[in-house]
Amino acid sequence: MVAETNDRRLIKKFEEKNAELRDQIIKTILSKEPEDILSPEGQQQLRQEILQTISQVMASDRITNVYFTDYIVQ
Repeated sequence: MVAETNDRRLIKKFEEKNAELRDQIIKTILSKEPEDILSPEGQQQLRQEILQTISQVMASDRITNVYFTDYIVQ
């Protein structure tokens, strides 16, 4: 997964908060049932929830998008 921002100053903050970000994102994903995220609508909902989670952890509204680079549902 890749997060996009229009604020280059956040890059260092991403490194500092890496563990917290990963933990919160994993919690968000684990709260979903496979059926919830198999449809395009479910994937978009998950994307929005992860975007909100990242924005909260980073205390920034400068996170503009989240891209899934790998997506495996088991």
